Amino acid sequence: METYEIKSTEEISQNHLKNFILTNLEKEEILLSSNSYIYASFLKELNSYQLIVFDKNSTNIPEIFSHKCKNDNELLITERYFCLYKEKKVYFYQEIKEKLNEKQILEFVKSSFNIEKLSITNEINKNKKQEKQYSFIGYKKSHLFKFFLLYILVLFLVLLCYFSSNNKVEDKLSIENLKKRIETQKQNSAYSFVSSKIVDLFYHAKQKDIKILSIQLQNKSFLLELSSLQKKSIYEFFNNYKTSINSFKYDELIGGYKVNANISFIRK
Repeated sequence: METYEIKSTEEISQNHLKNFILTNLEKEEILLSSNSYIYASFLKELNSYQLIVFDKNSTNIPEIFSHKCKNDNELLITERYFCLYKEKKVYFYQEIKEKLNEKQILEFVKSSFNIEKLSITNEINKNKKQEKQYSFIGYKKSHLFKFFLLYILVLFLVLLCYFSSNNKVEDKLSIENLKKRIETQKQNSAYSFVSSKIVDLFYHAKQKDIKILSIQLQNKSFLLELSSLQKKSIYEFFNNYKTSINSFKYDELIGGYKVNANISFIRK
């Protein structure tokens, strides 16, 4: 079992959490196995998500997720690790790599997470039913961009064969001229397609009182930076599109939220 940290000043909605987690893992070039499952816990006090990653084989789930708490806030301390439970659910997990006594661990937890009342236990109160209250994210590396490149290659070859078969109509059309024609057609259609999508984005943003601060074209998506006074408006805007959130934070200067996200060309 491994842990990773992703910075975020705001908790991401469940609808967008998976894309947010997988996008940031890919951005940080963190590669996991195909059997990996992820539990994401938003640590409000640290402005970050802790990702607890484990390999799930059949029904094998780490024991920390089967612990049944007797109190809302509970600290489980073993020889190998300690685990903080808030509202009877896993909140923070840490392996013990150096010799720490119970008092040191308790002080660290209380100061880091602003907890006053905390019960301590050294034994796991195992109950398999507890696992059902947790949601895990299955790790799957995206191959959509590779498929997109393959699609372009196949399209080019098909068009090449088509124009070559019509060499009686067009007198010995050279491959170089063919490439120029295809490129011109692609640019014209791509410009029209992208322009319509940009208009669509600004239209829906205006409806939700969202300001688009910047927009960049990236392969098969737009990289957007936007702001809004209402978090709810941002999520409602994203629900119109296939979205991957890169960052989501509260900006005190504007008294609202700033978001950086990738939005696919294709509407939901």
